[in-house]
Amino acid sequence: MAYLGNPVCNSFYLFPTWSGEIETEINNLKSGKSSGPSSIPVNILKLTQHVVSKPLEIIFNASRASGVVPNDFKLANVIPVFKKGSQYSLCNYRPISLLSVFNKLLEKLIYNRLINFIDKNSIFFNKQFGFRAKHSTNHAILCIIDRIQKAIDDRNYSCGIFLDFSKAFDTINHNILIRKLQHYGVRGLALDWFISYLSNRNQVVTVNGVQSELLSISCGIPQGSVLGPILFLLYINDFHKCSKLFDFHLFADDANLFYENKNISVLETTVNAELNRVYDWLCANMLSLNIQKSNYVIFHPPQRNIRNLNINLMINEVQMKRESCVTYLGVLTDSTLSWKNQVEYVSKKIRRSIGILYKLRYFVTKDILINLYYALIYPFLIYGLISWGNTYESNLKPIYTLQKRALRIITFSAFDHPSSPLFKSLGITKFFDLVTYHIAVLMYKYHNSLLPSAFNCFFMKISQVHSYNTRLAVKQTYYLPNARTNYGMFNIRFKGPKVWNDLDENIKGFSLPAFKNKLKQSFLESY
Repeated sequence: MAYLGNPVCNSFYLFPTWSGEIETEINNLKSGKSSGPSSIPVNILKLTQHVVSKPLEIIFNASRASGVVPNDFKLANVIPVFKKGSQYSLCNYRPISLLSVFNKLLEKLIYNRLINFIDKNSIFFNKQFGFRAKHSTNHAILCIIDRIQKAIDDRNYSCGIFLDFSKAFDTINHNILIRKLQHYGVRGLALDWFISYLSNRNQVVTVNGVQSELLSISCGIPQGSVLGPILFLLYINDFHKCSKLFDFHLFADDANLFYENKNISVLETTVNAELNRVYDWLCANMLSLNIQKSNYVIFHPPQRNIRNLNINLMINEVQMKRESCVTYLGVLTDSTLSWKNQVEYVSKKIRRSIGILYKLRYFVTKDILINLYYALIYPFLIYGLISWGNTYESNLKPIYTLQKRALRIITFSAFDHPSSPLFKSLGITKFFDLVTYHIAVLMYKYHNSLLPSAFNCFFMKISQVHSYNTRLAVKQTYYLPNARTNYGMFNIRFKGPKVWNDLDENIKGFSLPAFKNKLKQSFLESY
């Protein structure tokens, strides 16, 4: 508890619910989802919502007023979902809890009230991007890549430590969680409700239709519940306070710790000292790391060859594995940000999809082929693109070549047919323009305060730098920072203002959907 600091002054209050709110949440339920134990199918619940909403209002308000969660709501049917690796290792399965649909409704009502309280009091760490509205993996990736690019542009060495928590959701200590809830403002009757929610929970495990015996749960929060993610975020919300030197970037339980220094020896010594503080926090919160899956990368300018440097980073007297390239939130990030591994990975995925298009084109219509393009190829083109797409065009050319090949297959065109008319006729944006498009959308969101708070100071308007009435200040909005190297010019803090300043002023004032549409049309018209 020493890491928490001053408690939140305001207290969370559980407002009562009403039948109209319950009916809204019933309509928001997905019909295809399992209803869980002690429940009814979701589609039947939707058909009878006007009948059951009033009794549910009475039950839910009674739970709120008494601070007690019905025991039938706390029974979980656990289904192991395979992640990756060997199917014979239990560690490669994620336990998903199927809960009563009535419990999901009650949890959703509590969640709505709790998240409003958290947002109003700015409780969450601003670089926690997981399980939060208007936050995404793209934002988390962009934040850390921004730091790495800036460090390389400043000719610094930097260390990115990628930690993997071991069964984090399943090992949450209930007593610690309750104390943290109290610290963050959940007190009195509301705290009693959460104590009841966490206590006396039971589960059965179902595999191939066979159920285990009923077992009690003494720790952890159910994966698959509505409240589970937000409770986990509150549990690790003080993680960043264990070190004053690391720059923390979190996406749920995916943690990146960043530190930079001009001297590689100082960097090694400092990081090892700070990792001791990280380990102390883990011990205090009864969490553990999967050391085999935790690693680090030393980022550096390509001119500096540090392959043979003897760098040892230790946590709990166990040496961490050093990598030259890691997969962080689905993007392959190498030590010099060349993006060769990422481009190769995306190219490989696209080639497979192109093979599917080629085999199917004789049996389906052009419209179906276009839909397949957007389903099989487009997601790989755009995921994390705003981070790894800012590099030399020569690095990205293999992907653009594959994109053109896909369009020629869709249109039954020759291999040397000019591609620009194909892009225009199919209404598909060229890969290099996709990079500009996503940067422009990011800048639009920044300009209209639609980005997470972690980006609040990313860009500066020219009016913030000086008040001179220059021609530059009239024509352009955002200030271009100085960049020493190409890494600085590839950085979003440089690239973003440049793209925004070059945009047509006539489209900047539209709503976001209209802005996206007009931006895409401007690209298509140029082909």
